[in-house]
Amino acid sequence: MNGELSKVENDEGRNVKPLAETPTEGKKYDFLVDGIKMELKTLKNRNINTLITKVGRAYQQLNDPKGKVLYDISETNFSEQEMKEIWDRLVGKYGEEAHSRVILIK
Repeated sequence: MNGELSKVENDEGRNVKPLAETPTEGKKYDFLVDGIKMELKTLKNRNINTLITKVGRAYQQLNDPKGKVLYDISETNFSEQEMKEIWDRLVGKYGEEAHSRVILIK
C-alpha cells in the first residue's frame, strides 16, 4: 500500500502520510491526504451488504465528518445497475454526504 500512496503523492502532488496502527490507540484511519483523514477498504467479493457495512465502520474509525473512505472495489466487476444500487443504498443509509465522503475505486 505504501508504494501506491507514494505514487499518488508523486503523480498528483499530494501530501500523503501513512499512519501506523498502535496497540494502545486501537483501530483508527489509515492515512492523511492533504490533512484529510482517509480510511482504505477493499472488497474482494461481490457482497454489496459487506460494502455498505464496512463504510459505516470506516466512518466510525475516521471519527471526523470531513474524513473520506477510499473503497477499492476493482476486483468485484460490479455492473452499472449494481453500482446504482450501491450508491442508492449508501445515500439511503448514510445520507447525501456519502457522495462526497465515499470514493469507489473501480
